[in-house]
Amino acid sequence: MSIFLFRCIRKLRLHALCYRLLYPFCRSTFGNVEENATAAARRLAVLHPDVNSTSLYKNRMMQPFAYDLQIIIPAYNAGPYIEECIESVLSQRTDFSMLVTVVNDGSTDDTSGIAHRYESKYPDSVHVIDKENGGHGSGINVAVEQACGKYFQVVDSDDWVISANMPKLLEALERLQADMVLCHFHMIDMHSGKKQAFRTEDIPLGTVYSLSDFMKYPQNARTCCFFHGLIYRTEFYRNTGIHLSEKIFYEDQEYATLPAYYAETILPLDLFIYQYMVGNSAQSISNENQVQNMDQIETVFWNICRFYCS
Repeated sequence: MSIFLFRCIRKLRLHALCYRLLYPFCRSTFGNVEENATAAARRLAVLHPDVNSTSLYKNRMMQPFAYDLQIIIPAYNAGPYIEECIESVLSQRTDFSMLVTVVNDGSTDDTSGIAHRYESKYPDSVHVIDKENGGHGSGINVAVEQACGKYFQVVDSDDWVISANMPKLLEALERLQADMVLCHFHMIDMHSGKKQAFRTEDIPLGTVYSLSDFMKYPQNARTCCFFHGLIYRTEFYRNTGIHLSEKIFYEDQEYATLPAYYAETILPLDLFIYQYMVGNSAQSISNENQVQNMDQIETVFWNICRFYCS
């Protein structure tokens, strides 16, 4: 019966009508707008599993977003350290809403089990996506397609965020809107504990700039225009149509570079958020692995060149 109903709805192009009918039902059931939108989306998904293809989705009729900020954690065999990453997000105290999305990229260890335990314990704050192995970029691609946060930040599973600064970040995102948000970050050596600070400098912080105005400032203003310093407005990022390279390392260079071509506004903030751990020989950025993966570095380099030359 449900299959027949789904086919009729799809044939008659009644997706928008279904939403209009379902939304009041959800509104009478739940107490606030965020829950209303989430519930309506879930019920619509039952009628139309491929929600992304509906006119409803494409026209952004499902707005407002259910969460103020979404933290996306691509994870592959991250069992030894993913708990610290998740806990750093969940331990913050704020009235704003946040969602942690763990994308288990075909891990062979207990990454999925750990993530699902958090999902069971915090069903409103943690969501797990299990998928076949496709690389770091594929995890971001999948999560962004399903994202329900107004803004999102990608945090690698062996890194973490400064919990105490998250409320200030969320307050800033509430007051000011920009396509790209820049935050300071630390790079921390896992062996020595040495911490190196990367700051946005030589520019007034807490102000929204056009891309052209932002580029007039000295190079130090762009110190945090890297993977670890970036937060994107979800609707903006989706509308760029950018699809990161998959089954390859170093695609984070695409992530940090290509969206800037489309950005109209940039917001640099005086906040340290991301904590970037280095020193693990298994990381793709280790000297040994960069030499071994030089062909992948070249692939990403030429991908970026082709993008800007097209």
